[in-house]
Amino acid sequence: MSGRYTFARNLKALLGVHAITARRAFELTEISPNNLSAWLTETREPSLGSMEKLTEFFEVDTFALLSQDTALFVRDQLGDVERFERVEAKIRSQGKVVPLKEPGELVKDMTGELPKARRPRTTRKG
Repeated sequence: MSGRYTFARNLKALLGVHAITARRAFELTEISPNNLSAWLTETREPSLGSMEKLTEFFEVDTFALLSQDTALFVRDQLGDVERFERVEAKIRSQGKVVPLKEPGELVKDMTGELPKARRPRTTRKG
């Protein structure tokens, strides 16, 4: 499987989980819609600067977005409910409507399994 193909599938999953179009992603990240379209159709790869904008806004790991198997990418990167909620807050603050499904259900739709709950971190008392 080529790197472009993997990246395109992962990018589609990323946009799908947040229920946004390439045009909306442009508005949020200031990455050209033409570039996003070329990435989604596997005709071009992203520049380092564009990749940085994308991964910073959506809070995903660059290596995972570029090369991780899509099912693992969805489970490991997009299945994090806290990350999902932070990104959705950024999207909503810029006029985005909230998705109709909960993040765990979106991940289940894409992978067939619900994400594992993460335990909150605790600090030890002296």
